Amino acid sequence: MAMMKVTLKIDGLCCANCASKIEAESSRIPGAQNVNLTFMTEKIRFEAEESEVDRIISEIGRISKKIEGKATVKLHSMKELKEKA
Repeated sequence: MAMMKVTLKIDGLCCANCASKIEAESSRIPGAQNVNLTFMTEKIRFEAEESEVDRIISEIGRISKKIEGKATVKLHSMKELKEKA
């Protein structure tokens, strides 16, 4: 299975505190690695096995709605990570 690097756009973030909470909860999603949310760009990035990506995106969407009611999550980009030799 391929490891993927995924970037999501989270529209509707109102403050850095909410972004921090979303990042913290998203970091605890099983299978999500290297989770990082940048408030200024409203983008959250993570790495995961390709087979886990859809589930993780759904979880991030659920978490975002719970913390920031008006937030919407959409896929920005996804690419396969190259294996290090």
